[in-house]
Amino acid sequence: MMARVGSEDITVDRQFNGFRQVWSQHPNGVFHGPYAVYWESGPILCMEGQYVDGSQEGLWTYWDRDGRITHQAIFKNDAEAKRRTAPPWLGGMADQR
Repeated sequence: MMARVGSEDITVDRQFNGFRQVWSQHPNGVFHGPYAVYWESGPILCMEGQYVDGSQEGLWTYWDRDGRITHQAIFKNDAEAKRRTAPPWLGGMADQR
């Protein structure tokens, strides 16, 4: 499913190999904006972050199937600049359950 957001970017919400993926992209297909993947079992996030003109940027958070954060990473221009594997989690993030 695709929906136009504003005058440019497109939001895509689709299933891929059982996982629900939601992202924004420019009309030319380049990822730009929020990106999220949900575990196939339901509403629990698998990972969430942000793309800027096709590159991972800022805080990305990863959860296990039970909704517990496994790690976080800070990306700068598509390269991992920092990783955290234990609380306190960055950005005020918390386990989902």
